[in-house]
Amino acid sequence: MQFENDQPVSSPVIRNGYDFQFEFNGLSFRGGGSPLSGKEFVYVNDDLVSSKRSRSTLSKHEFSVDGNNYKLEFEVLDKSKGELACRLYYEDKLVKLFAAHPKRLFITKPLFAISVIVALLIHDDIITSLSLSYVLGFMALLVAIEVIYPLRHIWIMELEV
Repeated sequence: MQFENDQPVSSPVIRNGYDFQFEFNGLSFRGGGSPLSGKEFVYVNDDLVSSKRSRSTLSKHEFSVDGNNYKLEFEVLDKSKGELACRLYYEDKLVKLFAAHPKRLFITKPLFAISVIVALLIHDDIITSLSLSYVLGFMALLVAIEVIYPLRHIWIMELEV
């Protein structure tokens, strides 16, 4: 799947998981979930219509609104990249299709580079007001954040049905 030139149709989400928001048939839909906990949700017009925990690569939420049958599916397309598809079916016909693609933000990389420069300046006695141990501790914290809990920007695109 190629996402380079696509524009997001939903607000990017950082750390909170996937969040698909769209309109169909005069209704406002919101569905998503957390890849960490497996908790998924589906709201229609701000009313919770389905919620469950799922660890499978394909998860289905079936519900009725005003006598019409809907199904919202989440499918993991690529676990290693975190790519996910969201499909809305109306009366067993596919009517909406979305794809989510997380991109790492790498906020810590520029901060780490600045820390290296500051550490070198401290080592050469150019900066004397900071302790080298504080700078090294800050660098260790940045590495831990990037390894354990990297920040991600999730792009959600609507695709043609």
